[in-house]
Amino acid sequence: MKKILLLMTLMIIAFSASAKDNTPGVPLECDTVLQAPDLTADQIYANVKTWFANNMRSANNVIQLDDAANRHIIGKANLEFKVNNMTWSSLTGSIWFTIDIATRDGRFRVKLSDFNHEALRDGWTEGPVYVNGPNPNVKGLRKKQNSEMQKRAGKLCIDNIAYIIASLQEAMSGNSSVDDDDW
Repeated sequence: MKKILLLMTLMIIAFSASAKDNTPGVPLECDTVLQAPDLTADQIYANVKTWFANNMRSANNVIQLDDAANRHIIGKANLEFKVNNMTWSSLTGSIWFTIDIATRDGRFRVKLSDFNHEALRDGWTEGPVYVNGPNPNVKGLRKKQNSEMQKRAGKLCIDNIAYIIASLQEAMSGNSSVDDDDW
């Protein structure tokens, strides 16, 4: 039953992240509330901190805000963006994004936003990742390059959004509490 619920949640998230609007110029974003019915806000918060430590190279470098009083964590993370095509190899770099998680008893809100491309060369960037097409502010010859980046980055980001949501949900279902002394 948990697997069916998780699969349905992932399908809804992937659909909402990819098809928010049919018009170009809508930045990619995922904002969802996940359920953890048997956990308190403090337990969820502890599990989220553990998730950051287990899933990021250095949680200290990722976490930008850690508000224990309000059980709210904001982090900056990145995805490796590699293009093995000679024509588009200059796009190789990273996609940076923000992870914003707020907890309450029995649930937590996950917002993934501010997906931005940054190439390896000289800090050059194609800018935000948009849903349904290229950045509407890009004109002329760069439009084709931006369109290619959007196509490749959009798929990468949506796949990673689904992975992040699933792994956060799994971290809560494991009920790995910090108070567990029976190990």
